Amino acid sequence: MKRLKKGSVLAVILALMVTLTAFVLPTAYVSAEGSVPAEKQASLPAKGDLPAEPSGMGLITVTFTVTGSKIIEKPEDHEDALEPWLTTDCQVEPGTTLRDLTEELLDRPGEGRHVTFDGDFLTSITIDGKTNEAGKTNGAGSYWLWYLGDALGPVSAGAYELQTGDVIEWRFFNDPNYPSSIAQETADPPHDMGPTPDYWTTFGSNNDRSAVKAAESVTKPEKKVYWGRLFGELNSWGTCSNSDLLVIGDDIYFATGNTLFRVNAKGVVVSQAMLRGDIGYFARLAYDNGLILVPLQGAAIQAINASTMKTVWVAHSLDFYAVFDNDTMERHDYVLQDMSSLLIADGIAYSSTVAIDGEWKSVGGYLRAIDMKTGETIWKADRSFFMDELFGWGGQGAGFYWSGPLKLGKWIVAAGEDGALWAFDAETGDHTLFNNAWPVMPMAPNRSPKIRSSLVHHEGNIYLTTNDGQLHRMLFDAESGEFDPASQFGADKSVKFALASTSTPTIYNGKIYVGGLKEAG
Repeated sequence: MKRLKKGSVLAVILALMVTLTAFVLPTAYVSAEGSVPAEKQASLPAKGDLPAEPSGMGLITVTFTVTGSKIIEKPEDHEDALEPWLTTDCQVEPGTTLRDLTEELLDRPGEGRHVTFDGDFLTSITIDGKTNEAGKTNGAGSYWLWYLGDALGPVSAGAYELQTGDVIEWRFFNDPNYPSSIAQETADPPHDMGPTPDYWTTFGSNNDRSAVKAAESVTKPEKKVYWGRLFGELNSWGTCSNSDLLVIGDDIYFATGNTLFRVNAKGVVVSQAMLRGDIGYFARLAYDNGLILVPLQGAAIQAINASTMKTVWVAHSLDFYAVFDNDTMERHDYVLQDMSSLLIADGIAYSSTVAIDGEWKSVGGYLRAIDMKTGETIWKADRSFFMDELFGWGGQGAGFYWSGPLKLGKWIVAAGEDGALWAFDAETGDHTLFNNAWPVMPMAPNRSPKIRSSLVHHEGNIYLTTNDGQLHRMLFDAESGEFDPASQFGADKSVKFALASTSTPTIYNGKIYVGGLKEAG
């Protein structure tokens, strides 16, 4: 055997030490709690040069939990939907991030586990055959968040370095609107379309909202009651809530409670139709293309054939509007209502909704476009999202209450509780803030008051009232989708006429007729 020189022997020994170090690395130790078997206990490779034996020296201990959801089939399933999927104690090396640990524990296909991230966001977890995927499982509004103890994680999982004693939880949040309390019923085959103008087809009589009708003469006031009838059952509050009236052909249409009535000029019920839900406190019906649209609780829309009184389609309810606390990201869900004027234009129905909190303040709302042929939703625009995007606040008060949009050219022009005018592309829902020179920041001294007036179109101009008792006129170019800057709020196209107003103007023969509060009390 060839003898090695002393220096060579030392080199070999050092090489062996390096080789051993490369293969005998310390590990992060995981002990499972509950039902997790010993063979599935996780180990996370440690970083650095630590002893090979599991002494725990230099390691930190954290608790890791996954809380998933059952599959929801009906609204009441939300009450007990969450369930524990995994709880385990882990020892990891300092500097390990939550994302490192999450991927080590959950990215194990051979053990029935899988995790997916999209950038910094965790999108899907699978454990033992159960999968919760953000945006797909239990509704489009579902998602994953991580918690540190009882508080929302302060940064992304990839940016958070674990500390000893941390209690980490990945928690799945279901979409509160899933499944809708009033289900979708799509027309199949699609409804035959065609404009069907009539006498009084929406709030304000037509899509221009100016309630003017020609008449040969107007009779003097009558004191004689020709007929009267009670619709709905009496209770301690009176009768059921009633909708606005429509006049189509020779008959009157209106809804009360969960019934749509068709009544002739003598007060006789010609026919009636059961609704999929209650109309709630208030509803403004609309008619075109042979269909009567009835807003229902949770912002559902039911379309009924005016001749046959048969349901053609139902646009599912939206049910709730979610508002997140800016500090804790805690979600609060508020019931949506459809209390504004429906607009039907060019084969599309536009529904504007509002969510009210416990203090009767608007917290948000949607503008929704619905295909009149099928009842399917084409797009849904969130007003509060736009306010946050533009001004960095949550859009408190951004909803539609007693208002009503217009279609001018390619634009749907709408205004609401935030006091701002918006334009939405009628086909896509893309948005533009029209009066962006007009202050709309919350708590600003000159912030415009709420708009609870439907917009009225007359000779190229838009008219409306604001809650502070002012009447406004805006000059609007339907081709460019722009207002004349000189006609912004507070300019010379506004007039103070009352202490307060929620009235929609009526324009006739060069004059504007509008109501308001003359004095307090």
